[in-house]
Amino acid sequence: MNFSDDKFYARLKRFIQHTGLNNNKFAEKVGLSGAQVYYMVNAQKNFGIDKLLKIFNTFPELNAEWLLKGKGDMVAGKKKVISGVSGSLQMPKVVTIDANGKNNIVQIDAKAAAGFPANYDNPQYFESLPAFSMPSPQFQDGTYICLQANGDSMHPTIYHHDWLIAEFLENPIDNIREGYVHVVVTKDGVVVKRVLNRLDKRNKLVLQSDNEQYPTYEEDLSNVLQVYKVQAKLSFVLRNENSDVRKDINSIKAELFDLRTQMKK
Repeated sequence: MNFSDDKFYARLKRFIQHTGLNNNKFAEKVGLSGAQVYYMVNAQKNFGIDKLLKIFNTFPELNAEWLLKGKGDMVAGKKKVISGVSGSLQMPKVVTIDANGKNNIVQIDAKAAAGFPANYDNPQYFESLPAFSMPSPQFQDGTYICLQANGDSMHPTIYHHDWLIAEFLENPIDNIREGYVHVVVTKDGVVVKRVLNRLDKRNKLVLQSDNEQYPTYEEDLSNVLQVYKVQAKLSFVLRNENSDVRKDINSIKAELFDLRTQMKK
């Protein structure tokens, strides 16, 4: 079966991302090879009806009319229900893959992050951004972004313009790591905070800064678009904490010495 509509392949790629599987895991679940899926999502070979039937048999929730014609919703009941509240968390449209058919990590600098909330479901936004892959096995499964931190609210854990590699959480009520650093994309902007999960109690996330000058506050689920768990950071701030402490102590000693000298006079 020959599909000439490139949008068909784009929709197939989008559905694979929706499942939360990379191309190889998706292929394994459906019963295809990783290479077959790679060629399919890149429209490099004709798409056999046998492969299509395998996909529909494996994922009965997939709307055939949406995949073939772009009509209707991608899946039935596409919104998740979290504690009786309709959630709005959607998979990011990460559309670039490496030579092995695995998702690249899209790099979002501080300037691009300003447009993240308005474009979180826009494939063209992600296609315009640089991307890279990581050989480490912990980054092979899942969907990741690399976000540049902005501001000093997470000092001294995270510094201004540090890079954070974070994994998308499709089901935050189960996957948020209590008290750890997450990237929270809201309708108002993108924040990097420690998160306390209160979704099961009152459908809210409690967001905390490591910098004590910033207050703790709550974010209602209805205002949350996506949540990512920070797995690693790349930093150009390589402080010697012990050295800094010694400098502070020596500075205090010098000030005390000056004060005692002035008092004697």
